[in-house]
Amino acid sequence: MISCDPSAAVVEGGRHIGNLQQRLVEYGRHLDYLYCVTYTPKDRALYKRQKLSDNVEVFPSLSRNIVFFTWDAYRIASEICRHDDIDVITTQDPIFCGIAGLALKYRYRKPLLVQVHGDSLDNKYWLRERRVRYLLNVVGKFVLRRADGIRVVSERVKKRIMDMGIAEERIFKLPIYIDVKKFSDARGGEEIRRRFSHYDNIVLFVGRLAKEKNIPNLLKAAAIVIKKFPRTLFLIVGDGPEREKLERLAKELQIENNVVFEGLIEHDRLPAYYKACDVFVLPSDHEGRAMVLVEAMAAGRAVISTEVSGADDVIQEGKTGFIVPVGNHKALADKLRYLIENPSLRIEVGRKAQEFALETQDIKSNAMLQRKIYETLLEIIENDPLADNRRGC
Repeated sequence: MISCDPSAAVVEGGRHIGNLQQRLVEYGRHLDYLYCVTYTPKDRALYKRQKLSDNVEVFPSLSRNIVFFTWDAYRIASEICRHDDIDVITTQDPIFCGIAGLALKYRYRKPLLVQVHGDSLDNKYWLRERRVRYLLNVVGKFVLRRADGIRVVSERVKKRIMDMGIAEERIFKLPIYIDVKKFSDARGGEEIRRRFSHYDNIVLFVGRLAKEKNIPNLLKAAAIVIKKFPRTLFLIVGDGPEREKLERLAKELQIENNVVFEGLIEHDRLPAYYKACDVFVLPSDHEGRAMVLVEAMAAGRAVISTEVSGADDVIQEGKTGFIVPVGNHKALADKLRYLIENPSLRIEVGRKAQEFALETQDIKSNAMLQRKIYETLLEIIENDPLADNRRGC
């Protein structure tokens, strides 16, 4: 496995977000051996080569940057391929990880499964954020068309890839597992409510403060909501390159007294924030399958999301949450006011959302399905020796 998530190699006690190490260990229970080569910055104190279990081993790249990671990943994975009989190569994105994976596929003649966790390629919102993404878009599609299989996390991403002319039988849909019990059984929300006891309602956002999250969309909606419900707090958890701009925007909208930028917090503390809020909002322009939606639902909270990839996989409109158009802050404000005005409905939606999350999230089933994808891929390759020629490889 070639990954772009540094948390796979973080040392014990290191500060990171996510539960990737837990997922890797569970995947390993269903495999003979799992090697994970992952992108990390050059920080030998925070990241190291380590065995997460008897048969799961993680190799940090310690790269200068994400571009150099492609070469580092290829170099480290090549050493592994020379010393062990690898069955399948899988990459966690079709661009930087995907290039390394494709090179390994051709050199060692192994099947390649490319995982697509984000709704990026051919997505106008993603493309317009940076000019270089038009080049990355070409690279990603080049890799996908030459992969033996593609794992996606949502129905929308699957359809987008099929629109590229890639056959449906090469695409496997499998969402990312989330430890929902951690969120449903969370404690500590009362302490956070006490910190903000002068507010009647708390609206929560959790995520990186980056352009694709379109937090200005949320702040503009907040300005509308606060006019009618002035004792409403908008709690922003996370950090990123857009923070200063967002703080300035809050002042320009004259809502700085109702917006708190909490900054980056440890993943173990996140469940308490979900429990403390009344409504969770995801205002993004594009996503893969935002795990924060399922985390908030598992905590029993009503959620509102823009119409991004993955939203309609988990949200049943009006039952487990609500979906609004991308970039439409007025529609977002309307849904927020509706839920604030109807607390009993908000609680009922949160209850049904939690039921859905608990029923659909199971790490053992997820890991077994991941193995099944590998097995299916190997069967296709073994039974169809001309598959590469038909794909133009």
